[in-house]
Amino acid sequence: SSPMACPVHPRAGIATMSLCALLVLFPATSFHLPQASRVHRTRVLFTEQQPSAGEPPQASTAGEAPPLPAPSSFAEAETQGLKCFSAGDYEGALDMFSLSLNLPGSGWDLSRTKPAGGSHPTGGAPNPSGVIVRKEFASVQEVQCAKYNQACCHAALGSATKALDLLDEILGSGFEDFDVIRKDTTLSRLGTDLDKLLDRYEPKGPMDKLVKFFS
Repeated sequence: SSPMACPVHPRAGIATMSLCALLVLFPATSFHLPQASRVHRTRVLFTEQQPSAGEPPQASTAGEAPPLPAPSSFAEAETQGLKCFSAGDYEGALDMFSLSLNLPGSGWDLSRTKPAGGSHPTGGAPNPSGVIVRKEFASVQEVQCAKYNQACCHAALGSATKALDLLDEILGSGFEDFDVIRKDTTLSRLGTDLDKLLDRYEPKGPMDKLVKFFS
């Protein structure tokens, strides 16, 4: 089984948006959530560079692929992580998903650099001058996705405690696609401990769902 690229819904104000609504409203900007394992385990293939004329051929090891370029964004790291996972390289996938948390994503904020002049020359309010800087980072949804993918890696590697801790973290941050977790065949290895975790967060009846809706 393997993580998959699929949008996931965040909370919108006091209401929880449905996954279907996000697929319509945020087709380009929503992040990718690994769902039930429907990705076939295929070998990751790379294009081999041919040596230039006069250049001696480089020795190659059968079965080894050349290293991928270092990712520079959340999306690139996520893509490489998904490729590693589908190839059965769970540790490599875990490294990529961990790296993605520290790379620019779809989240952003604007800040003003401290002006060189300091206070206003007449003694009034601070000088509002300075350069406006846009900072990009992984959004809340992307963080949830990366940690979900990390949980899948830990489950595949047999580290059940780490997987459960990560799932507990994303559920506590507002992730509510319980069916996605229950149907994920990688996470199903966590057994009854996973069921107990989901029972702590999943609404039990109409009143619970109503309280959850307005919370």
